[in-house]
Amino acid sequence: MKIFSQRKKDITWLSDLQKYVKSYLKQLNKKGFAQIFSQNGPGMGAIITYSNEIIEFDLINDKSQYFIEIRSKKHLNNSFGLAFLVSISELFQSNKKFTELTESEKLSLYKISYDHKDPLSFFFRHYNDILNVLDENNYEHTVIEVEDFLNERVKWLFPNLKT
Repeated sequence: MKIFSQRKKDITWLSDLQKYVKSYLKQLNKKGFAQIFSQNGPGMGAIITYSNEIIEFDLINDKSQYFIEIRSKKHLNNSFGLAFLVSISELFQSNKKFTELTESEKLSLYKISYDHKDPLSFFFRHYNDILNVLDENNYEHTVIEVEDFLNERVKWLFPNLKT
């Protein structure tokens, strides 16, 4: 019984997250990321924050589902979800404003998602798109499109809501 209780103490939400990150350390280092913060809990989760010269991101373990929140180093108060930034990047590539999209085009942006067991794969696959969206030259445009995106999404999710 003592061996089991000792093993249980050694396994934490943070250690699970660190174990997951190990396979991505070379890619993180190549992009200039360094770990600047980590915390186990409180509750059923953990966080590790990475930073390079351009962006910071939080890798979050929430009950064994992993999420990434990203922010520009120049705008540390505004964090965006990984899939959300990729959606905004897709919008930029369409050369349209969010309000100009058809319903099916909006729906395709709403549906962008990633595997919550392996978000770093999605993050590195879309790394340049993320940098483009958070680039200082695009940042004001990003904030405007984010606001339109969120307002339209609320209307889509809650059609009976009066705004």
